[in-house]
Amino acid sequence: MFVLMTLAIVVTAAGASPGQDEIPGVVAELPPALAVTVPGTATTDANLYDFVGRLSDVITVPEADAELNVVTRTLPSAVSGTGDAEPEQILNAPDAPRKPNTALTGFVLLIDAGHGLASSPGVTGPTGLKESEVVLDVADRFRVIASNAGANVTMTRVADLTDLSNKARANMANSISADAFVRIHAEGYSDPAASGIEVLWLKDDSRVLAEELALELSSSTGLLNMGANQVTGFEALIDSRVPSIQISVGAISNGTTEGYLRSADNREKVAEALYRGIVKYAHGG
Repeated sequence: MFVLMTLAIVVTAAGASPGQDEIPGVVAELPPALAVTVPGTATTDANLYDFVGRLSDVITVPEADAELNVVTRTLPSAVSGTGDAEPEQILNAPDAPRKPNTALTGFVLLIDAGHGLASSPGVTGPTGLKESEVVLDVADRFRVIASNAGANVTMTRVADLTDLSNKARANMANSISADAFVRIHAEGYSDPAASGIEVLWLKDDSRVLAEELALELSSSTGLLNMGANQVTGFEALIDSRVPSIQISVGAISNGTTEGYLRSADNREKVAEALYRGIVKYAHGG
């Protein structure tokens, strides 16, 4: 889910000619507007669009879930000599107040990045990508997105080489009365061609959670949906007294999937899919 932030940019020309990468500007008196001085002595459509493209790359949007919508207005470029042109009109930003994302306000979430022990690093892919590192990165990205939506998020581990048993992880979920306990893994199979998204659940209170996440993950990543499947084992799921699932975000033993999970952009997609699945579950689908 994205929050739309509209920023009005008032553009005029300048007599000075700064370096190619310099973008001088001053914040206008009426936020959310940005008064910008364009390098060069003339403001044409061509150099304006080029400039705004570069400007968009350096504007920082404060919220991780925000999307920037740039609105521009070109001011007359009455430039003489080396003096700066004075703005002749001001564009006020349209009324688009930023609303906080409250989709998960009050939702208690425990995120468990699987493995992490020196003795249990998980699966290593064909070119050396480690499961423990991949799932920790995905888990942390998921944490950021869910926290920004108002969730009360706890991580079982925030670093590699964490000495924490499966039973201890389940006890953490119980102790905070989590609304969802999400365990993240990247499986390995003896058949290197095998791959796909799979979500495991044990108790009936976890079935819907598993189904929502399996659908979101497969549709967002394009990886095969191997389903939301009930299991009879898994210590962490047995000991948990809250809705609990174990997710495989793909088979890292598969070379193609390993390449997919090596990409930071793709890990972000996985984290966003986890978030959307949790929101659907929290709001009853």
